[in-house]
Amino acid sequence: MTSETTQQTIDALNLLLERERTALLNSDLDRLVAQYDEKKTLIDTLNGSDSAAAPQMKQLQARALRNQELLASALQGILSVANRMSALQRIRQSLDTYDESGQRRTIEGQLTRKMEKRA
Repeated sequence: MTSETTQQTIDALNLLLERERTALLNSDLDRLVAQYDEKKTLIDTLNGSDSAAAPQMKQLQARALRNQELLASALQGILSVANRMSALQRIRQSLDTYDESGQRRTIEGQLTRKMEKRA
C-alpha cells in the first residue's frame, strides 16, 4: 500500500471515528450499526499497511479507545434501564415487605388488563 493510500485510509477512519463519536453522544445506535462495515474495511486496510504512519495510528487508537469508553457507558446505561424495568415489573406482580417483627411478607399484586377501544 502506498503512503498516499495509507494517508487516505487514515483520514477516512478519522472522519468515521468522529461520526461514530457524534452518534454515541446522540444515542444514535442505528448509525453505529450502519457504520460498522465501513469501519471494519478501513481497519482491515490499515492492518495491511506499513508502519510508517505510526504516530497517526496512535491518534486513531486514542480516538477508538475514547469511542469504546463511550460505547461501554451507553451499554451500561441500557443495562441499568433494563434492570430498572425488570424491577418495576416484579413490583407489579408482587411486593416484598417486612412486618413489625421483621418477617418477610409477600403481597401479591393484582394484574388488571384494560383494553381501550378507540374509534
